[in-house]
This record gives sequence, C-alpha cells and structure tokens, in this order.
Amino acid sequence: MAVTSYQQYVKRWKERDYAERVLLEALRIKADGCSGVPDFFLVVCDEHDIHYGTWVDFYTKESILQEDADQMLKWGIQFFSWFGRWSPMAWWRYSALSKEKGLGVGRAAWESGPRRLEERLRR
Repeated sequence: MAVTSYQQYVKRWKERDYAERVLLEALRIKADGCSGVPDFFLVVCDEHDIHYGTWVDFYTKESILQEDADQMLKWGIQFFSWFGRWSPMAWWRYSALSKEKGLGVGRAAWESGPRRLEERLRR
C-alpha cells in the first residue's frame, strides 16, 4: 500500500482540487456512491468506488488491495466527520467491508469491481 498512515492519506483531501477530481472521475465511471447506506461523505464513497473498480489508488496511481481501499474509506470518513478519528460511521463501515479485520461483506464487490466497471462504461 502506498499510503501507510492517516496523516499521509488526508493530504490528498487538503489539496485544492482533489475532491473535484474524484467527483469528475466518479461521474465518468458512473459510480454509485455509498451503496446500501446513507450517502454521508459521498465524495469519499466515490473515491472508494473508483478504488474498487480499478484496484488502483486514484491519487497515487499505484495498485492497491481491498484492505487498502477499505482503510482509505475509513480514513476519508474520519477526515470529514465532526467526530474525526472517533467517527462511529467510519469504524462500522470499515468493520463491515474489510475482509481482514471485519465481516468481509465487501469481498464480492471487490472481486467483481473491474468487470462491473467495464460493464457500466459500455452502457
């Protein structure tokens, strides 16, 4: 994983145009945002969708694993949440998705991500 800490990860969100770049890419790939949960922190969910569809960190352009994408989702929610690192939403979403440290409900979506992205782009 190219991003190894919360502090390193949140630098991207502090850049003036990063959120806009994520939103534009999410529109291009027809991302669906926060699947199955409220769309709080939508831009972070869009980044997560990009990661699941490409298996590449949108910011660094380096290959990532599912655990990396899920960790970045948690950190992104924490960054934008009023609760910061203590955000309950960040922890429960991460705990549900992570196959290594949680329930692993994101596994099928991760494995099918590139195929589903390709299908969406053909429409």
